[in-house]
Amino acid sequence: MKTRMCVVFLLVFAGLLLIGCDKFQEPVSPTEQSQNQPGPLKKNMERQFTGTVTPIESLEPGITKYPDGKMTMRGIVVKVVWAVSFSDGGTDLVSGPGLLELNTNTDPGAGTGFWWGKLTLMPEAPEAQGGQYQITWRGKATLGPSALPGGLEWTMNFQCQGHGEGGALDGIQISAPLIVTSVPDFSAWAGVLPEGHIKTH
Repeated sequence: MKTRMCVVFLLVFAGLLLIGCDKFQEPVSPTEQSQNQPGPLKKNMERQFTGTVTPIESLEPGITKYPDGKMTMRGIVVKVVWAVSFSDGGTDLVSGPGLLELNTNTDPGAGTGFWWGKLTLMPEAPEAQGGQYQITWRGKATLGPSALPGGLEWTMNFQCQGHGEGGALDGIQISAPLIVTSVPDFSAWAGVLPEGHIKTH
């Protein structure tokens, strides 16, 4: 009796294996799994970009004061556009409009200043799925000689650091140096991003 039960059990088990074998998939290596993931979601991804930052319009005048010949600005909001290109030629997950908040303590007489603020950057690519970057930035400004009319311009060296929120940008970190040049009264300026990065861990 025990022998018959064992034989029946083995036959049933073998039949289940034969029926279900077509449902099993071959093992996939970690490399193949990584290659199959969509670009923006790959782990340990790092991509480099360069670009420009251009002011579009002032949205909030904020507060500007001139104590003792110096200049302080607080809460100014400007609409800007980041336009970048990636060195790998892949999907652009950065370019788009942004809301830039800026603050400064500047001494025009000494030709020095410190600037800081925040930026909400909204990439336009559909692949970003509506995600945004929340970025903080800060850096120093110096007034020096220029070929522009008036002979002077401000040069500002900022460091931008932030992270993605929402859509396909969750978990992506962004960093970039930003070099801004401006006329002496800050009424016109333009920025360059010489080497930025986005990455995930």
